[in-house]
Amino acid sequence: KADPTPYRDQLGLYALALYKGQGGGPPPETALCFLRPKGGVLEHLEFSADDLAALEQRVRRAAADIAALGATLDPFSLEPGPACAHGKCPLAWLCEAGEAGP
Repeated sequence: KADPTPYRDQLGLYALALYKGQGGGPPPETALCFLRPKGGVLEHLEFSADDLAALEQRVRRAAADIAALGATLDPFSLEPGPACAHGKCPLAWLCEAGEAGP
């Protein structure tokens, strides 16, 4: 069975944008289509209004944290954060190249 869980945050951001863009109302329905050689499998992810509000707060907090770093900070000088999962970070190539992190 296809597991949409790893894509929850990404799909949640799309749902949040649509939800805010339509001015509220019921949360949008979301689904991912996992393609297979013999067809696709549609897997739904549900988001409540509370889920989307919590996600919006996470996004706003992250944006504020990034803004607080300042425009002159060298990103290569940053240490990996406590939630940095080796092998799952899209920027892991920076650490593996020895250009950032420990």
